[in-house]
Amino acid sequence: MYEGDLKEFEPNEENQTYVITNNEGKVKAVTSLRRGKRARLRILHSEVASGGDRYLSKESRK
Repeated sequence: MYEGDLKEFEPNEENQTYVITNNEGKVKAVTSLRRGKRARLRILHSEVASGGDRYLSKESRK
């Protein structure tokens, strides 16, 4: 995703966005699935998991 695209990015039906948190509720990753003729999975934020992190929740934003 180019910087200009990121500035205009908005979670919606076309850009289904998922937030993954750890046990403390800290955001560990954010991805977006863009649907259309060519589906794309975009990683918007990601942290490498350490031994104490467990991914518990996935929330869809619209």
